[in-house]
Amino acid sequence: MEYLCREANGVAERTEARAIVLAEYARSGYISQEDAQAGIAGVLPSDAAVDSPASTTLVIPSGERIVGTVSVVFDSPVGFPMDSLYHDELEALRKDGHQLAEVVQLATDQDFVAGLPGIGGGLALILPLFQGVLQLGKERGVDGFCITVNPKHDRFYAEIGFVPLGPERQYEALGGAPTLPKILYWQSILEHSDQQGPLSRLLTDAV
Repeated sequence: MEYLCREANGVAERTEARAIVLAEYARSGYISQEDAQAGIAGVLPSDAAVDSPASTTLVIPSGERIVGTVSVVFDSPVGFPMDSLYHDELEALRKDGHQLAEVVQLATDQDFVAGLPGIGGGLALILPLFQGVLQLGKERGVDGFCITVNPKHDRFYAEIGFVPLGPERQYEALGGAPTLPKILYWQSILEHSDQQGPLSRLLTDAV
């Protein structure tokens, strides 16, 4: 079954998407279960950016429920959440004329994913979410998608085309979790598609 990614429609879908994000962050140990259940605004360092006009939230619906979500923060004078850790690296790209966006609050409903067939069933949701990110960025003139990831997920992001942007640091706002900055130059991937791995090609097929 193919899952389609689209922009969140109204407050109800955005609220449901946020609940998925909070549950995922709690499961990963970045925030407490109590904070996740309370849903307090500002518990995540990207909350203010996601709630701003500079952000767009995408979702994957399945029936009457939302099962996956990601938000894209477009560059503005306020900057990105990851500017708190990697401002110098980002500022160098801005000065070079790159049009950037940060990918934040990527999450899937783990109960739903557990019911998907096969190993790695979560890719059935993750890839459409990233395809939606690329399509949205293409429409907005973005050439570089930035993200911070836990080092344990570094290999996956490398396989879909992200490259290093800076050194590993600790994200104090997420309990001191280690984080790596990555960037995806999607146009470069399209130009060299014959050199890319299968996951990267699947991702860019939608653009």
